[in-house]
Amino acid sequence: MSGTFNTIYDLISSRPQLFRKLRKKYPGILEFSKKVKLIPWKNEYAVKDRNPEIVEKLRELDRALNRGLISQSEYEKESSKLLKDSRGIISRTEGVSFYDKNETAFRDEDPSDYVLIHELLHCYYKVDDRILNSAYLGLETLFWMGLNEERYQYGISEIHLMRYKNLCKKLFESPISLCREIEEKISRKCSTPKNIYAIMHHAGTLPDLSPEKLRLLLEGRYDELQPQGDECFRVLFSFFQNMMAALLYHDLFYTCYAKAIGIIA
Repeated sequence: MSGTFNTIYDLISSRPQLFRKLRKKYPGILEFSKKVKLIPWKNEYAVKDRNPEIVEKLRELDRALNRGLISQSEYEKESSKLLKDSRGIISRTEGVSFYDKNETAFRDEDPSDYVLIHELLHCYYKVDDRILNSAYLGLETLFWMGLNEERYQYGISEIHLMRYKNLCKKLFESPISLCREIEEKISRKCSTPKNIYAIMHHAGTLPDLSPEKLRLLLEGRYDELQPQGDECFRVLFSFFQNMMAALLYHDLFYTCYAKAIGIIA
């Protein structure tokens, strides 16, 4: 990392558009970024690398296409060949955070805004990818929807983000209690049955159920479908994943649910 940048705040400050948005929308997170120290990248941090050279070559093709150095057909031909040659999963570790120390390392001196924010949020919320990553519970998805307020208009603030983080942590600590809490809040404000399976079904999403239980769900026999134990964790994990995906498209049901549990305004 260049000596010019000592903290994540320094990096953000070099990006006027991102800096302005953060200062307006999430001033507390921006202020915290002053505490996150940038440390040198080490090869040992690349624990999730799978064919990283393919990722770099694809980026080179993207840059060449954007600069008009190659045609669209050339781009598609070369990228298809690279993907075929990879013969498996393609990934490249872009950053790593040690959030107990508020330290972050980036593989590239100029990480993307997404990578920069991802590592900052690890440090700010002290959570791992199960809660943060958009592929799982998606706290960062909610963050970006809030930052792009002009598009999503959910009125998401730092308070809403912290509330969702706490719900996600409770999911791992006491899923049965959380399940009953969410059922109560959503049934009261969105006029659904007080049953998480029914709540998902009303929004057009089907939880992962055995054929017998799925039949009960489709027949509306919700009283026979009260989740217990590990079922509460599985269905809520799916519920939160579906909610983050649905909010990206302004789904009316999940918008109501998100308001009911207090993660959007």
